[in-house]
Amino acid sequence: MARRKGTDQPPAPPAVKPDLPAIPRVLIVSGNRLERLRLASKLSDVVDHTGSHIAVCVMADSCKEALKAVDNDQIDLALIKTELPDGSGLALTREIARRGRCPASILLSENPTLDQAVEAMRCGAVDIVSCRAAATDLITSVRTAFERSRQARTREARIDRLTRVCRRLNQARHEVTKQVSSLCGDLVEAYQELSGQVLELSIASEFNSLIRQELDVESLLRTALEFILAKTGPTNAAVFLPATSNDFSLGAYVNYDCPKDAADVLLDHLAGIVAPRMENERELKIMPTYAELEAFLGADAHWLAESSAISFACHHEDECLAVVILFRDRRNPFPETAAPTLSVIADLFGKQLGRVIHIHHRHLPKDQWGGFGEADDDDIDLAA
Repeated sequence: MARRKGTDQPPAPPAVKPDLPAIPRVLIVSGNRLERLRLASKLSDVVDHTGSHIAVCVMADSCKEALKAVDNDQIDLALIKTELPDGSGLALTREIARRGRCPASILLSENPTLDQAVEAMRCGAVDIVSCRAAATDLITSVRTAFERSRQARTREARIDRLTRVCRRLNQARHEVTKQVSSLCGDLVEAYQELSGQVLELSIASEFNSLIRQELDVESLLRTALEFILAKTGPTNAAVFLPATSNDFSLGAYVNYDCPKDAADVLLDHLAGIVAPRMENERELKIMPTYAELEAFLGADAHWLAESSAISFACHHEDECLAVVILFRDRRNPFPETAAPTLSVIADLFGKQLGRVIHIHHRHLPKDQWGGFGEADDDDIDLAA
Protein backbone atom coordinates (compact mmCIF):
# COMPACT_ATOMS: atom_id res chain seq x y z
CA MET A 1 0.00 0.00 0.00
CA ALA A 2 1.36 3.38 -1.00
CA ARG A 3 1.09 6.19 1.57
CA ARG A 4 2.43 9.69 1.07
CA LYS A 5 4.71 11.09 3.75
CA GLY A 6 4.52 14.36 5.65
CA THR A 7 1.39 16.50 5.77
CA ASP A 8 -0.30 14.37 3.10
CA GLN A 9 -0.90 11.69 5.76
CA PRO A 10 -4.27 12.14 7.57
CA PRO A 11 -4.48 11.76 11.34
CA ALA A 12 -4.71 8.08 12.36
CA PRO A 13 -8.08 7.21 13.88
CA PRO A 14 -8.29 5.74 17.38
CA ALA A 15 -7.61 2.03 17.63
CA VAL A 16 -10.61 -0.16 17.02
CA LYS A 17 -11.75 -2.20 19.98
CA PRO A 18 -11.24 -5.89 19.40
CA ASP A 19 -14.94 -6.66 19.78
CA LEU A 20 -16.02 -4.08 17.18
CA PRO A 21 -16.17 -4.76 13.43
CA ALA A 22 -13.18 -3.68 11.29
CA ILE A 23 -13.40 -0.12 9.93
CA PRO A 24 -13.86 0.02 6.13
CA ARG A 25 -10.90 1.24 4.07
CA VAL A 26 -11.47 4.02 1.55
CA LEU A 27 -9.10 4.84 -1.32
CA ILE A 28 -9.11 8.56 -2.19
CA VAL A 29 -7.72 9.22 -5.67
CA SER A 30 -7.10 12.86 -6.65
CA GLY A 31 -4.26 14.83 -8.18
CA ASN A 32 -4.95 17.71 -5.71
CA ARG A 33 -3.26 17.16 -2.34
CA LEU A 34 -5.52 19.58 -0.47
CA GLU A 35 -8.61 17.92 -1.91
CA ARG A 36 -7.40 14.52 -0.73
CA LEU A 37 -6.84 15.85 2.80
CA ARG A 38 -10.22 17.56 2.87
CA LEU A 39 -12.07 14.40 1.83
CA ALA A 40 -10.07 12.29 4.29
CA SER A 41 -10.88 14.75 7.07
CA LYS A 42 -14.62 14.52 6.34
CA LEU A 43 -14.54 10.71 6.52
CA SER A 44 -12.13 10.37 9.46
CA ASP A 45 -13.81 12.87 11.77
CA VAL A 46 -17.26 11.30 11.58
CA VAL A 47 -18.16 8.32 13.81
CA ASP A 48 -21.06 5.94 13.34
CA HIS A 49 -23.61 4.68 15.86
CA THR A 50 -21.17 2.01 17.15
CA GLY A 51 -18.66 4.65 18.18
CA SER A 52 -16.21 3.75 15.40
CA HIS A 53 -14.90 5.99 12.68
CA ILE A 54 -16.70 5.23 9.44
CA ALA A 55 -13.53 4.83 7.40
CA VAL A 56 -9.77 4.54 7.27
CA CYS A 57 -8.42 6.54 4.33
CA VAL A 58 -5.72 5.47 1.90
CA MET A 59 -4.54 8.08 -0.61
CA ALA A 60 -3.24 8.03 -4.18
CA ASP A 61 -2.46 10.91 -6.54
CA SER A 62 -2.56 9.03 -9.87
CA CYS A 63 -4.07 6.06 -11.66
CA LYS A 64 -0.83 4.12 -11.26
CA GLU A 65 -0.69 4.66 -7.49
CA ALA A 66 -4.38 3.85 -7.18
CA LEU A 67 -4.04 0.48 -8.98
CA LYS A 68 -1.03 -0.37 -6.84
CA ALA A 69 -3.01 0.38 -3.67
CA VAL A 70 -5.98 -1.72 -4.88
CA ASP A 71 -3.69 -4.68 -5.67
CA ASN A 72 -1.76 -4.51 -2.38
CA ASP A 73 -4.52 -3.72 0.13
CA GLN A 74 -8.14 -4.63 0.79
CA ILE A 75 -10.07 -1.55 -0.31
CA ASP A 76 -13.81 -1.40 0.40
CA LEU A 77 -14.54 1.84 -1.47
CA ALA A 78 -12.74 4.07 -3.94
CA LEU A 79 -13.41 7.82 -4.22
CA ILE A 80 -12.08 8.77 -7.63
CA LYS A 81 -11.77 12.23 -9.19
CA THR A 82 -12.91 12.28 -12.82
CA GLU A 83 -9.77 14.18 -13.90
CA LEU A 84 -6.40 12.69 -12.89
CA PRO A 85 -2.83 13.65 -13.84
CA ASP A 86 -2.16 10.41 -15.77
CA GLY A 87 -5.59 9.50 -17.05
CA SER A 88 -9.35 9.53 -16.70
CA GLY A 89 -11.19 8.66 -13.50
CA LEU A 90 -13.78 6.81 -15.61
CA ALA A 91 -11.08 4.61 -17.13
CA LEU A 92 -9.61 3.96 -13.67
CA THR A 93 -13.06 3.01 -12.35
CA ARG A 94 -13.53 0.58 -15.24
CA GLU A 95 -10.11 -1.02 -14.63
CA ILE A 96 -10.74 -1.39 -10.88
CA ALA A 97 -14.10 -3.04 -11.61
CA ARG A 98 -12.44 -5.36 -14.12
CA ARG A 99 -9.83 -6.50 -11.61
CA GLY A 100 -12.53 -7.19 -9.02
CA ARG A 101 -10.34 -5.98 -6.15
CA CYS A 102 -12.66 -3.19 -4.95
CA PRO A 103 -16.42 -3.86 -4.73
CA ALA A 104 -17.59 -0.21 -4.94
CA SER A 105 -16.46 3.11 -6.46
CA ILE A 106 -17.78 6.70 -6.28
CA LEU A 107 -16.77 9.29 -8.85
CA LEU A 108 -16.10 12.92 -7.83
CA SER A 109 -16.80 15.62 -10.43
CA GLU A 110 -16.72 19.43 -10.35
CA ASN A 111 -20.07 19.67 -12.13
CA PRO A 112 -21.76 16.27 -12.48
CA THR A 113 -24.01 15.90 -15.51
CA LEU A 114 -26.53 13.28 -16.56
CA ASP A 115 -24.19 12.05 -19.27
CA GLN A 116 -21.38 11.70 -16.73
CA ALA A 117 -23.69 9.80 -14.37
CA VAL A 118 -24.72 7.33 -17.10
CA GLU A 119 -21.09 6.83 -18.15
CA ALA A 120 -20.08 6.36 -14.48
CA MET A 121 -22.70 3.63 -14.04
CA ARG A 122 -21.45 1.91 -17.21
CA CYS A 123 -17.91 1.95 -15.85
CA GLY A 124 -19.03 0.23 -12.62
CA ALA A 125 -19.37 3.20 -10.24
CA VAL A 126 -22.20 3.15 -7.70
CA ASP A 127 -22.60 6.96 -7.58
CA ILE A 128 -21.23 10.28 -8.83
CA VAL A 129 -20.94 13.17 -6.33
CA SER A 130 -20.01 16.83 -6.70
CA CYS A 131 -16.66 17.83 -5.23
CA ARG A 132 -18.43 20.79 -3.56
CA ALA A 133 -21.16 18.64 -1.99
CA ALA A 134 -21.87 19.02 1.71
CA ALA A 135 -20.22 16.61 4.11
CA THR A 136 -23.60 15.04 4.96
CA ASP A 137 -24.30 14.28 1.30
CA LEU A 138 -20.87 12.74 0.88
CA ILE A 139 -21.29 10.68 4.05
CA THR A 140 -24.73 9.44 2.91
CA SER A 141 -23.33 8.37 -0.43
CA VAL A 142 -20.36 6.70 1.25
CA ARG A 143 -22.61 4.81 3.70
CA THR A 144 -24.75 3.54 0.80
CA ALA A 145 -21.63 2.43 -1.05
CA PHE A 146 -20.32 0.75 2.10
CA GLU A 147 -23.54 -1.26 2.36
CA ARG A 148 -23.22 -2.38 -1.24
CA SER A 149 -19.55 -3.18 -0.61
CA ARG A 150 -20.45 -5.19 2.49
CA GLN A 151 -23.07 -7.12 0.54
CA ALA A 152 -20.59 -7.77 -2.27
CA ARG A 153 -17.93 -8.96 0.20
CA THR A 154 -20.48 -11.21 1.89
CA ARG A 155 -21.55 -12.59 -1.48
CA GLU A 156 -17.94 -13.25 -2.50
CA ALA A 157 -17.19 -14.93 0.82
CA ARG A 158 -20.27 -17.10 0.41
CA ILE A 159 -19.26 -17.99 -3.13
CA ASP A 160 -15.74 -18.88 -1.93
CA ARG A 161 -17.18 -21.01 0.86
CA LEU A 162 -19.58 -22.76 -1.51
CA THR A 163 -16.72 -23.32 -3.97
CA ARG A 164 -14.64 -24.98 -1.25
CA VAL A 165 -17.62 -27.07 -0.17
CA CYS A 166 -18.28 -28.10 -3.78
CA ARG A 167 -14.63 -29.04 -4.20
CA ARG A 168 -14.73 -31.21 -1.07
CA LEU A 169 -18.05 -32.73 -2.16
CA ASN A 170 -16.59 -33.47 -5.59
CA GLN A 171 -13.60 -35.18 -3.99
CA ALA A 172 -15.95 -37.13 -1.75
CA ARG A 173 -18.05 -38.05 -4.80
CA HIS A 174 -15.00 -39.41 -6.59
CA GLU A 175 -14.06 -41.39 -3.49
CA VAL A 176 -17.59 -42.75 -3.13
CA THR A 177 -17.63 -43.60 -6.85
CA LYS A 178 -14.43 -45.60 -6.42
CA GLN A 179 -15.85 -47.37 -3.38
CA VAL A 180 -19.13 -48.07 -5.19
CA SER A 181 -17.21 -49.45 -8.19
CA SER A 182 -15.20 -51.67 -5.87
CA LEU A 183 -18.37 -52.73 -4.06
CA CYS A 184 -20.09 -53.50 -7.37
CA GLY A 185 -17.13 -55.65 -8.36
CA ASP A 186 -17.31 -57.49 -5.03
CA LEU A 187 -21.05 -57.95 -5.45
CA VAL A 188 -20.59 -59.34 -8.97
CA GLU A 189 -17.99 -61.79 -7.70
CA ALA A 190 -20.23 -62.72 -4.76
CA TYR A 191 -23.20 -63.16 -7.10
CA GLN A 192 -21.18 -65.34 -9.46
CA GLU A 193 -19.92 -67.41 -6.57
CA LEU A 194 -23.41 -67.72 -5.11
CA SER A 195 -24.85 -68.57 -8.53
CA GLY A 196 -22.24 -71.29 -8.88
CA GLN A 197 -23.10 -72.66 -5.45
CA VAL A 198 -26.82 -72.57 -6.22
CA LEU A 199 -26.16 -74.36 -9.53
CA GLU A 200 -24.07 -77.00 -7.78
CA LEU A 201 -26.77 -77.50 -5.14
CA SER A 202 -29.41 -77.81 -7.86
CA ILE A 203 -27.33 -80.37 -9.76
CA ALA A 204 -26.54 -82.27 -6.57
CA SER A 205 -30.21 -82.41 -5.61
CA GLU A 206 -31.28 -83.51 -9.08
CA PHE A 207 -28.56 -86.12 -9.50
CA ASN A 208 -28.93 -87.49 -5.98
CA SER A 209 -32.70 -87.87 -6.37
CA LEU A 210 -32.08 -90.00 -9.50
CA ILE A 211 -29.35 -92.30 -8.22
CA ARG A 212 -30.61 -92.79 -4.66
CA GLN A 213 -33.32 -95.08 -5.98
CA GLU A 214 -30.84 -97.15 -8.01
CA LEU A 215 -29.60 -100.09 -5.93
CA ASP A 216 -28.39 -102.17 -8.86
CA VAL A 217 -24.95 -101.50 -10.33
CA GLU A 218 -26.07 -101.71 -13.94
CA SER A 219 -29.03 -99.37 -13.41
CA LEU A 220 -26.87 -96.97 -11.42
CA LEU A 221 -24.23 -96.78 -14.15
CA ARG A 222 -26.86 -96.29 -16.84
CA THR A 223 -28.61 -93.50 -14.89
CA ALA A 224 -25.33 -91.77 -14.09
CA LEU A 225 -24.13 -91.79 -17.71
CA GLU A 226 -27.48 -90.53 -19.00
CA PHE A 227 -27.33 -87.65 -16.52
CA ILE A 228 -23.73 -86.82 -17.46
CA LEU A 229 -24.57 -86.72 -21.17
CA ALA A 230 -27.55 -84.48 -20.48
CA LYS A 231 -25.21 -81.95 -18.79
CA THR A 232 -22.17 -82.14 -21.08
CA GLY A 233 -23.80 -82.85 -24.43
CA PRO A 234 -23.03 -85.80 -26.75
CA THR A 235 -19.67 -87.37 -25.89
CA ASN A 236 -17.83 -90.64 -25.67
CA ALA A 237 -17.82 -91.86 -22.08
CA ALA A 238 -16.52 -94.85 -20.17
CA VAL A 239 -16.78 -96.00 -16.56
CA PHE A 240 -14.04 -98.28 -15.25
CA LEU A 241 -14.73 -100.35 -12.13
CA PRO A 242 -12.16 -102.00 -9.83
CA ALA A 243 -11.82 -105.77 -10.16
CA THR A 244 -10.68 -108.30 -7.60
CA SER A 245 -7.25 -108.44 -9.24
CA ASN A 246 -6.64 -104.76 -8.31
CA ASP A 247 -7.02 -103.87 -11.99
CA PHE A 248 -9.86 -101.95 -13.59
CA SER A 249 -12.33 -103.27 -16.11
CA LEU A 250 -14.85 -101.55 -18.33
CA GLY A 251 -18.16 -101.29 -16.48
CA ALA A 252 -20.19 -99.17 -18.90
CA TYR A 253 -19.60 -96.95 -21.92
CA VAL A 254 -21.28 -94.65 -24.42
CA ASN A 255 -19.97 -94.62 -27.98
CA TYR A 256 -20.66 -91.25 -29.62
CA ASP A 257 -18.38 -90.97 -32.62
CA CYS A 258 -15.81 -93.79 -32.39
CA PRO A 259 -15.81 -96.49 -35.11
CA LYS A 260 -17.66 -99.45 -33.63
CA ASP A 261 -14.92 -101.95 -34.46
CA ALA A 262 -12.23 -99.82 -32.84
CA ALA A 263 -14.30 -98.75 -29.80
CA ASP A 264 -13.83 -101.97 -27.83
CA VAL A 265 -10.07 -101.98 -28.37
CA LEU A 266 -9.79 -98.27 -27.44
CA LEU A 267 -11.85 -98.60 -24.25
CA ASP A 268 -10.05 -101.74 -23.11
CA HIS A 269 -6.75 -99.94 -23.62
CA LEU A 270 -7.95 -96.86 -21.69
CA ALA A 271 -8.95 -99.15 -18.80
CA GLY A 272 -5.30 -100.06 -18.42
CA ILE A 273 -3.79 -96.59 -18.78
CA VAL A 274 -6.36 -94.04 -17.54
CA ALA A 275 -7.86 -95.83 -14.54
CA PRO A 276 -4.55 -96.62 -12.74
CA ARG A 277 -3.38 -93.01 -13.20
CA MET A 278 -6.66 -91.58 -11.85
CA GLU A 279 -7.14 -94.02 -8.96
CA ASN A 280 -5.60 -91.76 -6.33
CA GLU A 281 -6.56 -88.42 -7.91
CA ARG A 282 -9.07 -86.34 -5.95
CA GLU A 283 -9.51 -83.58 -8.51
CA LEU A 284 -10.85 -83.55 -12.04
CA LYS A 285 -8.26 -83.98 -14.76
CA ILE A 286 -9.12 -81.63 -17.63
CA MET A 287 -7.15 -82.18 -20.85
CA PRO A 288 -8.37 -79.87 -23.64
CA THR A 289 -5.13 -80.04 -25.69
CA TYR A 290 -2.82 -82.76 -26.91
CA ALA A 291 0.04 -81.38 -24.79
CA GLU A 292 -1.99 -81.93 -21.63
CA LEU A 293 -3.03 -85.39 -22.78
CA GLU A 294 0.61 -86.23 -23.40
CA ALA A 295 1.65 -84.90 -20.00
CA PHE A 296 -0.93 -87.16 -18.34
CA LEU A 297 -0.87 -90.29 -20.53
CA GLY A 298 2.68 -90.13 -21.89
CA ALA A 299 3.26 -92.17 -25.01
CA ASP A 300 -0.33 -93.49 -24.87
CA ALA A 301 -1.73 -90.03 -25.61
CA HIS A 302 -1.94 -90.91 -29.31
CA TRP A 303 -5.04 -93.01 -28.57
CA LEU A 304 -6.91 -89.71 -27.96
CA ALA A 305 -4.83 -87.56 -30.30
CA GLU A 306 -7.74 -85.60 -31.82
CA SER A 307 -9.80 -85.36 -28.63
CA SER A 308 -10.22 -83.22 -25.57
CA ALA A 309 -10.89 -85.22 -22.41
CA ILE A 310 -12.05 -84.97 -18.81
CA SER A 311 -11.45 -87.72 -16.29
CA PHE A 312 -12.37 -88.10 -12.63
CA ALA A 313 -12.29 -90.76 -9.93
CA CYS A 314 -15.20 -91.57 -7.60
CA HIS A 315 -14.12 -92.30 -4.01
CA HIS A 316 -15.90 -93.50 -0.92
CA GLU A 317 -14.14 -93.77 2.44
CA ASP A 318 -10.69 -93.34 0.82
CA GLU A 319 -11.37 -96.13 -1.67
CA CYS A 320 -11.63 -95.60 -5.44
CA LEU A 321 -14.87 -97.23 -6.63
CA ALA A 322 -14.90 -95.97 -10.23
CA VAL A 323 -12.95 -93.96 -12.80
CA VAL A 324 -14.84 -92.04 -15.49
CA ILE A 325 -13.43 -90.56 -18.69
CA LEU A 326 -15.26 -88.36 -21.19
CA PHE A 327 -13.72 -87.50 -24.56
CA ARG A 328 -14.80 -86.01 -27.88
CA ASP A 329 -13.45 -84.11 -30.87
CA ARG A 330 -11.28 -81.18 -29.80
CA ARG A 331 -13.19 -78.89 -32.18
CA ASN A 332 -16.22 -79.35 -29.94
CA PRO A 333 -14.79 -78.62 -26.47
CA PHE A 334 -16.62 -79.23 -23.20
CA PRO A 335 -18.51 -76.22 -21.75
CA GLU A 336 -17.03 -74.27 -18.84
CA THR A 337 -19.87 -75.48 -16.60
CA ALA A 338 -18.79 -79.10 -17.12
CA ALA A 339 -16.03 -79.01 -14.48
CA PRO A 340 -18.13 -77.94 -11.45
CA THR A 341 -20.98 -80.21 -12.58
CA LEU A 342 -18.72 -83.27 -12.86
CA SER A 343 -17.11 -82.50 -9.47
CA VAL A 344 -20.54 -82.73 -7.84
CA ILE A 345 -21.38 -85.90 -9.79
CA ALA A 346 -18.08 -87.57 -8.84
CA ASP A 347 -18.69 -87.13 -5.12
CA LEU A 348 -22.33 -88.31 -5.16
CA PHE A 349 -21.62 -91.16 -7.59
CA GLY A 350 -18.86 -92.50 -5.31
CA LYS A 351 -21.14 -92.38 -2.26
CA GLN A 352 -23.94 -94.20 -4.08
CA LEU A 353 -21.55 -96.89 -5.34
CA GLY A 354 -20.41 -97.41 -1.78
CA ARG A 355 -24.04 -97.69 -0.67
CA VAL A 356 -24.78 -100.27 -3.40
CA ILE A 357 -21.73 -102.36 -2.39
CA HIS A 358 -22.78 -102.21 1.27
CA ILE A 359 -26.30 -103.43 0.42
CA HIS A 360 -25.18 -106.27 -1.86
CA HIS A 361 -22.42 -107.51 0.46
CA ARG A 362 -23.89 -106.75 3.87
CA HIS A 363 -24.05 -110.50 4.75
CA LEU A 364 -20.26 -110.81 4.26
CA PRO A 365 -17.34 -109.39 6.24
CA LYS A 366 -16.04 -106.17 4.68
CA ASP A 367 -12.69 -107.75 3.73
CA GLN A 368 -14.57 -110.23 1.52
CA TRP A 369 -16.70 -107.67 -0.43
CA GLY A 370 -14.42 -107.80 -3.45
CA GLY A 371 -14.90 -105.58 -6.47
CA PHE A 372 -17.29 -105.09 -9.34
CA GLY A 373 -15.39 -107.00 -11.95
CA GLU A 374 -16.52 -110.55 -11.20
CA ALA A 375 -16.53 -113.09 -13.99
CA ASP A 376 -20.29 -113.32 -14.15
CA ASP A 377 -20.75 -109.51 -14.50
CA ASP A 378 -21.45 -108.33 -18.03
CA ASP A 379 -20.39 -104.89 -19.24
CA ILE A 380 -23.18 -102.44 -19.82
CA ASP A 381 -23.24 -101.18 -23.40
CA LEU A 382 -25.07 -97.85 -23.79
CA ALA A 383 -23.89 -97.31 -27.34
CA ALA A 384 -26.37 -95.71 -29.70
